[in-house]
Parts: sequence; structure tokens; C-alpha cells
Amino acid sequence: MKRLGKRWKSLHKFSYAILGLVLLHFFWVVRADMQEWAMYAAIAALIMVTRLPPVARSLPKLRYRFSR
Repeated sequence: MKRLGKRWKSLHKFSYAILGLVLLHFFWVVRADMQEWAMYAAIAALIMVTRLPPVARSLPKLRYRFSR
């Protein structure tokens, strides 16, 4: 992250678009077994939801609550 400097943020944001493209490609390849694709899409959606600011702010509070 230090070596990339300012470019780190743009690279990190670009990874979200890549995730969408990967899911689209996987959808095209595995049309017969939608259950597997849905599982991967749900996991990706869960990871993306944790990046939303309101959710990201509440995660440390939850971690503290469950660590006791």
C-alpha cells in the first residue's frame, strides 16, 4: 500500500468492478448449476455490504460485543 501511494485507492476500487465481471463470467459459464453461482454471488454481496460506511462503522462495535 505504501509503495502504490495514491494509486492504491483506485486499484482497490477497481477490484470491486473486477468482482462484478468475474461473477458475470461465472454466470455465463455455469448456466446449468445456478445454485453454485448463487452461493458465490451471495458471498460476494456479503463482502461488499461490509464495505458500506454504516455497516463498516458498526462492525468494530459488534466485534467488541462478541469478544467479551
